[in-house]
Amino acid sequence: MLFFASILAPFLIKSKAISILPLKQTPIKAVLPALVPSLSYDNLDIKDGGSASTIFMQMVNGTYDDDYEKIKDDLLAYCKLDTWAMVEILNRLKE
Repeated sequence: MLFFASILAPFLIKSKAISILPLKQTPIKAVLPALVPSLSYDNLDIKDGGSASTIFMQMVNGTYDDDYEKIKDDLLAYCKLDTWAMVEILNRLKE
């Protein structure tokens, strides 16, 4: 069975609850409020990766039929925050 560390693993290891999580990922949004409460997806129109991926594929396939420029800006805002959240989580883990 394959195992890999999750972003939550360092916290679980400290509490001795578990050292590795089997075949599971912990979403950024699950740990972000605890580690970097100043960052939030609440003010974005796109709030999750599943929606972002679906909309992006519709744009690529030419099947997206709503306001293209607005959704492009929404996707960029989501990706920007997602990337910045990863940077800030890593910074907190290094502390």
